[in-house]
Amino acid sequence: MRTIYLTDKNKKLETRFNELARSKSLPKKILDSTDSLIYIYDFVNQKNAFVNNKIFDLTGYTPEEIREFGYKFFTELIHQDDFPNIAESIEKLYNARDGESVRSIYRIRKKDGEYIWLKSRDVVFERDEYGDPTYILGIAVEITKLKEAVDKLDILEQAVRNIDESIIITDAENNGKFPKVLYVNAGFENLIGIKHEEVINEHLDDLSIRYGFKDKSKCLFNIISENILKNNTNKIEAILKRKCGNEFFSEISISPVIRNDSNGKVVNYIMIQRDISLRKQAEADMMKAKRQAEELNKLKSNFISMMSHEIRTPLTGIMGFAELLNNDLKNTDYKDMTENILNSSNRLMETLNLMFYMNNLDSGNIEVSFESVNVSSYIHKIFEELYFVHRNSHLNFDLKVTEENLFSNIDKKIFEVIITNLVSNAFKFTNEGSVNIKVTSEEKFDKKYCVVKVIDTGIGMDEVQQKLIFDEFRQLSEGYNRFFEGTGLGLTIAKRLVELLHGEIKVESKLGVGSIFSISIPVIENNSHLFATTEMLHWDF
Repeated sequence: MRTIYLTDKNKKLETRFNELARSKSLPKKILDSTDSLIYIYDFVNQKNAFVNNKIFDLTGYTPEEIREFGYKFFTELIHQDDFPNIAESIEKLYNARDGESVRSIYRIRKKDGEYIWLKSRDVVFERDEYGDPTYILGIAVEITKLKEAVDKLDILEQAVRNIDESIIITDAENNGKFPKVLYVNAGFENLIGIKHEEVINEHLDDLSIRYGFKDKSKCLFNIISENILKNNTNKIEAILKRKCGNEFFSEISISPVIRNDSNGKVVNYIMIQRDISLRKQAEADMMKAKRQAEELNKLKSNFISMMSHEIRTPLTGIMGFAELLNNDLKNTDYKDMTENILNSSNRLMETLNLMFYMNNLDSGNIEVSFESVNVSSYIHKIFEELYFVHRNSHLNFDLKVTEENLFSNIDKKIFEVIITNLVSNAFKFTNEGSVNIKVTSEEKFDKKYCVVKVIDTGIGMDEVQQKLIFDEFRQLSEGYNRFFEGTGLGLTIAKRLVELLHGEIKVESKLGVGSIFSISIPVIENNSHLFATTEMLHWDF
């Protein structure tokens, strides 16, 4: 424990003070007016011979109550964890030279049960004939807030010391000299391989020379110095070298420290550094995988385009000749065969078209030509074409438009593909009843939307199926035992095309009752500025 030796002048003053205190000639009001706790302890009678009124301010006990504690003062008021400190201080007082003071830090219990921290300085001012202390004079001050602050700093220091990241603290530039390293944590030693004693109190430029290797651009200290000179506080990514010569990717951040009393001047710099080699490797692997995926996607697109052409050409011939035969043949058996050929060919062509369309969506090769279209009017044209396609169906097929002149910015071809897919899907999953198209409008968030609904009385869906229905290759029945034909791409394509038109698609359905697929597209309120634009959209899927 640190001891302080009083000067001759202080010794004389203290001796005089002791004499005055013992003779009670020192005015009591002077002792009571001081901000420090002053006491005289009687070793012979084991009690406080004198305590000033500061004890009441600190603990709530009067001087008289403190004196009445006698020797129990230590056991009753001193925190038991501090007994060893008090015992050590008493031993030092027994062995102290004349005028030598002993410092102690301990906790004392207040009258309300709360503990406060005191820091005292005690000196022996009278001994018996054997040299043992008979009286000591003590001066103490409360340091509770200071102790709490020190404890917090200690916790922070431990946290900084044990954190994985490398932390370096320097002072600021001084008289043209580079900042000097004041502190490094264990993370620095582990990351760079340099011991803290090798860098503490060393200037950054000197460290740059010492650990700069042949390439200073990979020296941590050189990078820090350069960025401090540039006042760069942005995060820096660099390839650094450890002391052993191994290289690694590092991220460095430099933060200037400005205290309230520094008049806006930087007094310190804090550097936080971390090893980002794993992250960089992951990014490199991701970029490599992305390039490979793009290449594979390109190859897939080219393959599907080629196969589409190779299959479509002979399929068109098959369909044409099958239709000619079907029209000319009178034999019922042969006619049934040609109809099966036609139906199978149409199904294959539909599958081919869906796959080709999906491929274009994936590769971003869908050209969107936006123009202002009266959806209420244009839907009639689409309905007429669909009515002809499904003319032989036993289902009722109707169109209802509840509001005329609903204008929206759409691509006509894409809009027609969307409606066609939804209607075809409705006919596929409806065995009896009807399929209807309804055009109306609705307000959402103070904005008007054109809403096209395709309503069927088909098999319907449960909630789980509704969440999956827009996913690729998903159907209500799946596997080899599925009941319905198709690839499961129709609704997926419809959803993605609706999104290209800046619209929204949703489904409402009840198992065994039917389904309603609704498309919402923003309405153009003012049609005096009609325009058309063409966009080539490139999407990353």
